[in-house]
Amino acid sequence: MKCLLALILGLGVASSTWALSLQELQVLIDTTPIGHTITVPPGDYQGNLTVRRPCDLQFQTGARLIHVPGSAGPTLRIQSSDVAIKGLTVEGTGEGYRSDHTAILVTGSRITLSRITIQDAWSGIWLDACSEVSINQLEVTGLPQFAFWERGEGLRITNGSLIRVSDFHIRSTADGIYSERSTRLEIRDGLVQDARYGVHGMFSALGTVSGLRTSLTVVGVMLMESSQWVIGNSSLTNGYRTGSAGVREIRTREVSVEGNEIARQASGIELIDVRAGTFLNNRITENGTAWTWGRDNTGTTIQNNVHRGNLLDFAGDEPSERVLMGPDSSQHGAMQPAPSRTPAEKITVEATELHVRPKFDHNEWDGWSGTDLDQDGIGDTPYRFDIKSAVRAATRPWSGIFLGSPWSQWSQGIPGGEVIDEHPKARPER
Repeated sequence: MKCLLALILGLGVASSTWALSLQELQVLIDTTPIGHTITVPPGDYQGNLTVRRPCDLQFQTGARLIHVPGSAGPTLRIQSSDVAIKGLTVEGTGEGYRSDHTAILVTGSRITLSRITIQDAWSGIWLDACSEVSINQLEVTGLPQFAFWERGEGLRITNGSLIRVSDFHIRSTADGIYSERSTRLEIRDGLVQDARYGVHGMFSALGTVSGLRTSLTVVGVMLMESSQWVIGNSSLTNGYRTGSAGVREIRTREVSVEGNEIARQASGIELIDVRAGTFLNNRITENGTAWTWGRDNTGTTIQNNVHRGNLLDFAGDEPSERVLMGPDSSQHGAMQPAPSRTPAEKITVEATELHVRPKFDHNEWDGWSGTDLDQDGIGDTPYRFDIKSAVRAATRPWSGIFLGSPWSQWSQGIPGGEVIDEHPKARPER
């Protein structure tokens, strides 16, 4: 009865199956008493709809908000707090400033969005200075006909906190999910395809990513100037082009990467100035290079990871931030943090002049060959690796002809190489 009452009060009609004009729908949202559910019947409705007061808005199957080409403004603005929207389909975005290119622009808090489908959009959802937002069953299709740097994000979070996103499928965007100056994020059980970065955290802290699947991305998970994230139980595979990586971290602190599958990337994991990080129980397979690192990685430990079929296990000490960011720097090079409008802590990880290698221990390597005379599962000899030869092979095109050759396999265990893992696991998986 509450749903029907809302329709009667809003329009003076008794049927909840009529299609409404944009003006009628706007009046309905503006005048329905708080606490009543507004049901939107099937039909096409013009965009530029604004939610200015608390409400529960449910769209029936076949109800769509469509942006008129050439007009400005997001297709839907949610300016109020305490809003719940379910079953919405949005097609197209406006023209003008960055916010105009967004299908749904949210500036309220305590928002719940579920079963949201966004199509043919430059940018999907933008949460700007929001807190306590839950998004579930989100599907965003961007603009596959454009290059990465000409698209927007599937979900953009700026100056936000307590954001939960689950059960999503985002494709053909710049970044699947982008977070800037935000804290306490939970991202789980989603798929990102055909994007620059699957999840991209900038100047953000206390984030969790679990159950993420990425394919055809430049980087599966990219963190920069961020701290206290957990990346776990995710599958970051089938990278896009030669500069791809499963995980890339630049100037991070206390980030944990555990229990992930990282496969078929140019580089499995790339680390620049990564402090007190933990990499545990990951399966790193069939990549061009398993590990690439540089600068100061003090306190970072890499343990109990499985390495299979990588052309090279290491390419360390030589790569720089500029080298790693080269393939996808069209926008990133000029990116600056947005001004903070919330009392969130300042999140920075300063670069140093130190060159400290991360600590490898108790990892499983198919490039290691040795004995385990006491049968304790740990090798009697360390895993050595000729890093200088590996860097040359990884960065000099002419030497790449040796990758995967008998010379490459021999060089990974060359007696004169540096000790990388003091206690390699001696019992490979079968």
